[in-house]
Amino acid sequence: MTTLYLIRLCLYFICFGLSLYGLSAIDYNKYLHEKVDPRKAWVLYIILSCCLAYLLAQFLMGIMYSFRSLAPMGEQYSALYM
Repeated sequence: MTTLYLIRLCLYFICFGLSLYGLSAIDYNKYLHEKVDPRKAWVLYIILSCCLAYLLAQFLMGIMYSFRSLAPMGEQYSALYM
């Protein structure tokens, strides 16, 4: 069970890095007011990146689990009976 948690944690960190990389392509100066504190903009950037990383990781884990459940029953339980 700990291997599954380790994979999930690694997937979250990978997705966080990918979302940081993807969000860096957006020019936020177009959307923010001129008098906005840069620290507030960075907090918004980190929060958006966390949200996007969580959604991407949940999507990828959902795909992994659905493919795992599509395996034929004989292959899934063959290791238990050998």
